[in-house]
Amino acid sequence: MNDKVEKLQYQHFNFGPFVFYIRLPDRIKERMLADAQDIYDLPSHEYQLAGEIEKQRRYKEETVQWFYEETARIFQIYRAEHCKYHEIPDYPVQYEGKEIWVNFMEAGEVNPTHIHGGDLSYVYFLKVPWQIKDEGILHEGNNTAPGRLTFDYTHDSHTPWGTCTKSVEPKEGHMIIFPSMLRHYVSPFKSKVQRISISGNLTVQNRDEFPYKHYF
Repeated sequence: MNDKVEKLQYQHFNFGPFVFYIRLPDRIKERMLADAQDIYDLPSHEYQLAGEIEKQRRYKEETVQWFYEETARIFQIYRAEHCKYHEIPDYPVQYEGKEIWVNFMEAGEVNPTHIHGGDLSYVYFLKVPWQIKDEGILHEGNNTAPGRLTFDYTHDSHTPWGTCTKSVEPKEGHMIIFPSMLRHYVSPFKSKVQRISISGNLTVQNRDEFPYKHYF
């Protein structure tokens, strides 16, 4: 009997979109929640957005500038990890943050499958009531659990030999960053509570400095 274990060399390849989930400092959540309450009674912007959500508001410019100043390092961390994942050189990328929207999502509302504008997008969960998590625990069936954010990366149909979707349980204080063209949706929940999240997009400002056309 040969007791020696032969060492095998192997590698695997990452491809498909890079999606990044990170917890932000509580002070950012608290500021964005407070500023969201300040604009709660302003006119809704659902006509500009994909969500079938009654209360969708746009943050004031002062809040937008503050948020991007506080999170600039976060997006650069995402960028560095994105380059590692795709095994591409990490050239300097300059992002410009755009408008930020806050969704006050309630029972029965849904955010259907959609994409975003820009190059990079994010969703930041400010308030996630425990009742929604409990719905997920009790959920039966093979469809998406209530209140989940689900990403869908396919062509025409799902394949049995690869992971084409990823369903994410929202966690209060966490932000998820992803390529803007990645399709995603949020499933409805039944509990008589309100879930609060924000979303926005960033665009690359120095694309003409990239070493080749399709670098990203």
